[in-house]
Amino acid sequence: MKKYFKDVSAIVWKDTLSEFRTREMLISMFMLAVLILIIFIFSIHLGKVKAIDVAPGVLWIAIIFAGTIGLNRSFLNEKENDCIFGIMSMPIDRSAIYFGKTDPKTFKNHTLHTALEPMSHQKPTDWMISLRRTRIR
Repeated sequence: MKKYFKDVSAIVWKDTLSEFRTREMLISMFMLAVLILIIFIFSIHLGKVKAIDVAPGVLWIAIIFAGTIGLNRSFLNEKENDCIFGIMSMPIDRSAIYFGKTDPKTFKNHTLHTALEPMSHQKPTDWMISLRRTRIR
């Protein structure tokens, strides 16, 4: 069991180190989540639906969709450079590879949720209406 956690932590360390060098995935996930929120805000007719009923669902859709894109991008980086074959040929359990690849993404999803959390503590009507007022008519 000790070897399993050591293998997982080695893969987590590799992915975390490469992310801190580029910092592209966290920024792109955050921007995607913000764009999704803005698109949903403009598409929801607030005259027919209460904003307080819709805002939590919109927030979770943005977080889950951005997290899924981030996880896909993680495996795509390994596949583009054929590094996935090197990782899979290592003498470690395949589930350790999976957990090692998903743990940093879980941390990024928590970071993304923390960054978007202030929107859910306000009354949804406030930030939805303020963003809607900035729309060009």
